[in-house]
Amino acid sequence: TEQTLTLTYEPLAVFRVRRVSRCAETLPGHSDAVLHVQFSPDGKKVASGGGDATVRLWDALANIPQKTYSGHKHHVLCLSWSPDARM
Repeated sequence: TEQTLTLTYEPLAVFRVRRVSRCAETLPGHSDAVLHVQFSPDGKKVASGGGDATVRLWDALANIPQKTYSGHKHHVLCLSWSPDARM
């Protein structure tokens, strides 16, 4: 014979997340759309790639631009960091 077990499911909110309805910060510099953004493994830098064929490095804590890499022939669609946080 088989036994039937009744389970009761109740959704449970683990995190209470407030919806963001405004822009909290901007990083000016790209002259076209930003297509990809990625934090470095150590969380100290941000790299952004855009339709203007540039990659820009930013200080993630101070929101200060650090370096611009230009010379790409097309849009920058993807970025990757090495494990030691080097581009």
